[in-house]
Amino acid sequence: MSIPYSQQGALVSPVVRVVAAVTILGAALAPSAAFPSTRLPVTIDELVSRAAVIFVGEARARRSEWQWSGQGRSIVTRVTFKVERVLKGRTLPETELEFLGGEVGDIGMRVAGMPEFRVGDRDVLFVSGQPHAVSPLVGFSEGRFRIVRDAATGVDHIRAADGRLFAGPAPVLEPAGRIRPIVPFPSAQVVRPFSSAEFQAFVELKVAERAR
Repeated sequence: MSIPYSQQGALVSPVVRVVAAVTILGAALAPSAAFPSTRLPVTIDELVSRAAVIFVGEARARRSEWQWSGQGRSIVTRVTFKVERVLKGRTLPETELEFLGGEVGDIGMRVAGMPEFRVGDRDVLFVSGQPHAVSPLVGFSEGRFRIVRDAATGVDHIRAADGRLFAGPAPVLEPAGRIRPIVPFPSAQVVRPFSSAEFQAFVELKVAERAR
């Protein structure tokens, strides 16, 4: 079964709550049923372009439950985030996102490439605002950038969907927290992992560039 996904759409309300429309036909699911997705790799520029809302948030609650419709039923997982900072668009201080898949009792449902959140996770999230989407994030897990702390330095860094730290030519932060616009970055600059603050400023720069 192929689950369709659209990365386009606009957010028409400040409330970011996207409902998956795909349902599973029949009375029950086999334990840990898995369903493929049709996502494609995306770049930061594509993420910024296609996201209606980009925010930094902490997962405060997570629950999975059955969702019924006229065609059958499916498992959905709703994650509530405390929004720490908005980088693009508008959203509420507490935002709920809904993802297809999850576990209810001894029955599990998985969608390939769907991010899974734990309470306490901090992320930069690129939300499509596409109604009735399988995933509310642009590019499924590629629209999620985890904020991870370096135990040795205490600095927060950014981890992409493939598990690697987000790195590039070292950006120059202005006192106000904005990146000095150096596009392209000089080749002489050293490539290193971005801090969370640098990544957020980098995303804001990309948002500003598209608004011109």
